[in-house]
Amino acid sequence: HRMHRHEQPVMDVGVSILGEDERFVAVDKPPSVPVHPCGRYAKNTLVSILRAEHGFPETLYPAHRLDKVTSGVLLFAKSGKDAERIGKLLRREDDDGDIQKIYVARVKGVFPEGEVVCEYDVCCADVKKGVMRCVMPGDKVDEGLMKAAEERREVLEEIEEYKKGGKRKMGGVGGAAAKVRKKEAFRKLSDAKVGDAKMIPKQARTIFKRIRTLPSGDSLVECYPKTGRTHQIRVHLAALNHPIVDDTLYNPHPTPLPPPATPESPPTPDFPPDPLCTDCATGGEATLIKSALKQRDNPEYTQSSMSICLHARKYTFTDQGKEYCFEAPLPEWAR
Repeated sequence: HRMHRHEQPVMDVGVSILGEDERFVAVDKPPSVPVHPCGRYAKNTLVSILRAEHGFPETLYPAHRLDKVTSGVLLFAKSGKDAERIGKLLRREDDDGDIQKIYVARVKGVFPEGEVVCEYDVCCADVKKGVMRCVMPGDKVDEGLMKAAEERREVLEEIEEYKKGGKRKMGGVGGAAAKVRKKEAFRKLSDAKVGDAKMIPKQARTIFKRIRTLPSGDSLVECYPKTGRTHQIRVHLAALNHPIVDDTLYNPHPTPLPPPATPESPPTPDFPPDPLCTDCATGGEATLIKSALKQRDNPEYTQSSMSICLHARKYTFTDQGKEYCFEAPLPEWAR
């Protein structure tokens, strides 16, 4: 079977290679581009672009995460083991300087001078929407959620033990007994309150340093995340009352940046119309151009909705005795 679909657009920004050796590939990820094929994205993904435009194989393993709307350094490993090892290294809290992650953000207002340390715990505020929040002083934690998280953690450890066991052992037993225990563990996992577990506060720490204040009244800030929580930099800046200027998720009054120049000529489709597709069933090429223009002018696909002023500028770490340093050029809004 074949399916014809109009894929969601991404910003027209190229993917550049920052460095490569026998184990790793570092790229400058454009905003708006997801890493893997998922949901409504198949070709407009970082892995697909690297394969089509740079000749990389499909088996690239991301060592860490970047939000779809965030740009900058993204590290891939060429093996799953290397990705797992480096991922753990980059996620752990680091105060001895072995790991350095530097982000640049454009935030609202005049950010304080000197070093600002934010240590608010971070948890999920809305599981379905993927919105995080900071746990402020005085907030109460539901003990029931803590118990659910602990139960889920124990079940996951059991399943991991089964997967890694050389003879498929689980809980000290093997064979049919191990299979029974595995089924029981998965049943518990399906019954567990997954969403509740995500709402458990986790320790988070970010250091901020102001670079300069812009004529617009915004500030450029260097961000040093010492832990790796979801949306950590974004929620910490919002908690400090200096949210990222165009962050529609955590800034109650986002200010979009000026859009890029609109092309004078409409986009020309490079595929024939499909008579079974509702988006291009009639009118041939003229309808395709009209549909492309409508999509281009859709507020959902504007620069302010597809990117934010947060950029992973530099990653430095040491692995197996070799020091790595990958740095991405600053985007236009940070220059």
